[in-house]
Amino acid sequence: MTVPRAISVALGWLALGLIAGVLLAVAGPIAFGLHSYTVMSGSMEPAVHTGDVVVDEQIAPLEARVGDIVTFKDPGNSRRMVTHRVRSVHRGRGGRVDVVTKGDANNAVERWSVASNGRLGRVVYRLPKLGFALFQVRRPWGRLAFVIVPALAFCVYELLRIWRPRREEEAPELVPDLAPHPVPAAERLPGDEIDPLPYGVPDLDTMPAPRAEERVR
Repeated sequence: MTVPRAISVALGWLALGLIAGVLLAVAGPIAFGLHSYTVMSGSMEPAVHTGDVVVDEQIAPLEARVGDIVTFKDPGNSRRMVTHRVRSVHRGRGGRVDVVTKGDANNAVERWSVASNGRLGRVVYRLPKLGFALFQVRRPWGRLAFVIVPALAFCVYELLRIWRPRREEEAPELVPDLAPHPVPAAERLPGDEIDPLPYGVPDLDTMPAPRAEERVR
């Protein structure tokens, strides 16, 4: 494998690994009952920044502790979710739990209540700036690019791999033939002896006769 091809393969696997890691970090928690949210403001900076993705676990309201970062419905707009830090939590009247929260970068607090048998989201971890990419992927052209660009890159790689001329196989090493070859009659000089037998095979007619004592044995 050539160096450019090895680099392209390594980069391809690296890109696939990054994409798989991001998808696993965002979509994987769903299998364990977790939820992910994209932070759209800087009210929790420097702990959580705009564009971060926070992954929450679901807890009962009384399980929240002071200092936890929780996700809850905005008291002024039930269609909006807010992720702020808990300042206090205690039992209220009518089977409800009173909670006070505040954004780290805000000056005002939120006072709200939730049913004691309700659920809150408590931040387990965050993925920095990933929300910007997810926001673009949610758009039609973003989804198209997310699918088509990797597919085109894979097709180009496969075409280059198929059309790239292969290296010629190395010629087999020639082994010298050390066996003697008969000299053509036209090139034979007077006095040249002819050895009709293969190289290394003795001529029995020309071998010396064994001595007498060797015949007895």
